[in-house]
Amino acid sequence: MTNIMSYSLIAYFSTGLYRTAGAFFTFYLYIVVGYVVMTLFFRSVGVICPDFDYAMKFAAVIITFFVLSSGYLLPYNFIPWWIRWTFWVK
Repeated sequence: MTNIMSYSLIAYFSTGLYRTAGAFFTFYLYIVVGYVVMTLFFRSVGVICPDFDYAMKFAAVIITFFVLSSGYLLPYNFIPWWIRWTFWVK
């Protein structure tokens, strides 16, 4: 958690975000939650896959799929109807 706090302090104040305690700790909370979610994702992939190589390939495909369907690259209107549910999985 020390690494996360160090990163948050540097990233938050060097980018000139809103300088209040509430805004900073909201930012910090999002960073911690993102860290925990990604850690659990990789651990789950590690448990599911029989080998490290399969886990790396599977994680790369899933993360690419998440990025493509999260709305950053494809807007919601251009995502095919049968896969639009992935837009809400973030």
